[in-house]
Amino acid sequence: MRLMSAVKFAGVLLVSALLALPPRANAGTITFDLPELTGSYVYNDLAAFGARKSVSVPIDSGTLGATSARLVVSGYVSPGLVRGDGVLRDAQEATLWGAISVSYSYNNNGMFYQYAEMPQTVDGPFQREKPLKGPFGPPMLWIDLDLCADAFSDTLPGIIGAVPEGGILWSEGLEVITPVTGTITQAYLVLEGPGLPEPATLSLLALGGLAMIRRRRR
Repeated sequence: MRLMSAVKFAGVLLVSALLALPPRANAGTITFDLPELTGSYVYNDLAAFGARKSVSVPIDSGTLGATSARLVVSGYVSPGLVRGDGVLRDAQEATLWGAISVSYSYNNNGMFYQYAEMPQTVDGPFQREKPLKGPFGPPMLWIDLDLCADAFSDTLPGIIGAVPEGGILWSEGLEVITPVTGTITQAYLVLEGPGLPEPATLSLLALGGLAMIRRRRR
């Protein structure tokens, strides 16, 4: 009876572990769909960093084996239009290009890590993969996706690099006529590592444990 109970308990644990896995998983790979990052982005405030969406991904016993990660996003971006106010800037119009920026942070054994990157200018449809540095520890991985203006574009009137001559901010003296808009149609995170659980193996172990229980009952 004790042996049968132990086998039954082990089988239940294995089945529970299998059911707790994310819906899309392969050997050494776990994929998290991130619908929180999808949808419309509208950037019309030059004083703001950008139009942002954020998501958090739990890091627990099922994902601690991850040694690398990559964020995959796809969608499209349309440029906007700005005009100088005629005081600080020449009274002319210029294209305001959109840029996609990824930043993320995580907790690893009590140490907090934060990473950001230079925005990548986008015009029209795109798909990009962003590797994330690990290893990732519990309890959470936070990801921010921004649509912002390309502040380094030489098409903007009176701008030289990030800060124009005279020491004013790059956004001063510019009026947004048409905002930069974008739509993220798909976003997902792929965790990879040899220590990640393999669903096929768990299935076989779980079925084996259940088979033993059935044989003991006969």
